[in-house]
Amino acid sequence: YIQINDETYGPYDYVWAPVFSSDGSKYGWGYKKDNKVYIQINDKTYGPYDSVSNPVFSSDGSKYGWWFKKDNKWYFQLIDKTYGPYDHYGYETEITPDGSKFGAVFEKNAKWYIQINDKIYGPYDEVWWGPEFSPDGSKYVWEYKKDDKRYIQINDETYGPYDYVWAPVFSS
Repeated sequence: YIQINDETYGPYDYVWAPVFSSDGSKYGWGYKKDNKVYIQINDKTYGPYDSVSNPVFSSDGSKYGWWFKKDNKWYFQLIDKTYGPYDHYGYETEITPDGSKFGAVFEKNAKWYIQINDKIYGPYDEVWWGPEFSPDGSKYVWEYKKDDKRYIQINDETYGPYDYVWAPVFSS
């Protein structure tokens, strides 16, 4: 079961820990019941799926999304819009605090890509870090590997090649 304030949800066979938007207006979790998995966002249920990630939220709760697997392919669900299919997803999925942008990492045909809203960057051999958004959401950054060299991407600018870089972030 999951208890959110005065509301009890369940019973479930298995449940992921709940996740909340920073302002508390949205919350969600994944759960398994009868060998299928679902996502619960506030009082709305999505699924069934073969597998899911925990949901991610913008700080103000205006945007939210999650990864799900169906028929051996992965998809990213952003409220009511579905992106994919992809072979695998990266664990870095971010939404800006105001909900204006989302960023996701995915693999397709043995290459890695970054998606910022509807724009896709890549292909890359690997994505090592990101996407990470600046506090105001105007800039985004990630690190990737291509042809045995590493690069930093900030919005549409590429920096490198470098022999080694690690974890670029924005100051607050």
